[in-house]
Amino acid sequence: MNTEVSNQNLEVTSLTITATESDCSVTEEEDTDLRCELDNARAAGAESIWGKSDRDIAVCRHLWPVLPTYFGAYVEPFLGHSYFFWLTCYNRGWQRAILGDADQRLIEIYDLIRSSARPILERLDSWPVPKPTQRTPFLFDNVDDEIGRIAHIARTGAWLDLTRHLDKELRRNFESRVRKLETDRILACRDVLDEFAGIEFVVSDFAETVKSVVAGDFVFLDLPSQFSKEEHVRAAACFRNLEERGVSCVAAVPVDDDVVALYNGFEVQNVLGPIPTPKRKSKKSKVIEPPTRPIVAKFAVGNHAHK
Repeated sequence: MNTEVSNQNLEVTSLTITATESDCSVTEEEDTDLRCELDNARAAGAESIWGKSDRDIAVCRHLWPVLPTYFGAYVEPFLGHSYFFWLTCYNRGWQRAILGDADQRLIEIYDLIRSSARPILERLDSWPVPKPTQRTPFLFDNVDDEIGRIAHIARTGAWLDLTRHLDKELRRNFESRVRKLETDRILACRDVLDEFAGIEFVVSDFAETVKSVVAGDFVFLDLPSQFSKEEHVRAAACFRNLEERGVSCVAAVPVDDDVVALYNGFEVQNVLGPIPTPKRKSKKSKVIEPPTRPIVAKFAVGNHAHK
């Protein structure tokens, strides 16, 4: 896969980053190839019940080329919606997975999907599917317990993904498509958790989650947007410690010069968002401005993360 579209030449000083961008344009053929590879991965594995955002898709498309084909453990200390993890299940050869988060309720969701998938689906069947013109958040009956909360997440995620690119055919079959997508995601998530005995969920601080990793493992640090400066300093120190231990690691960090400066000495890449629709310079002008892909995150790539 061609990864040159995301590489940048960066000069990093103590707190100032001067970026001299290389040609970030991609051909339609290259963009289609990148999408097809992840579409195939998505079809073979499970998907996050939360659905996906433009940032999720962009991060996955940039992370996929640096993910080793075979490695000891897949470790994600900031599990969140876990969009990327599910794509690795049937497409990369990891022996075990350590998935951590400081939010205990988030970890409990996966335990309930493993043990109570059928009640979740029954709750979804009892609710009407909102029309594509309705607005979130949706109000349903009987959502106050954990089963209802998970069902609400799955319904909203499927609805949002399908309304992203509506066409006439999808509008005609919208209700059945939403029900199929949410059902497929719940069952696929349960099947993954049943099939792969080496998946371990932990409720802990990110530094504790990575204590047991060794050389040959892969760590993905998808840093929360609400992190404080002090937490970013801790995360960067954790990243460097993992590198010194021979661990393959990648960190997705905010588009912030001060944060990126903490990863001085490592390759830093721009995570490019979707190609926007070309716009005319003015209503009367025939000249169309070439679209510029937005930078939605930065990647710090460890020296051991390259294939």
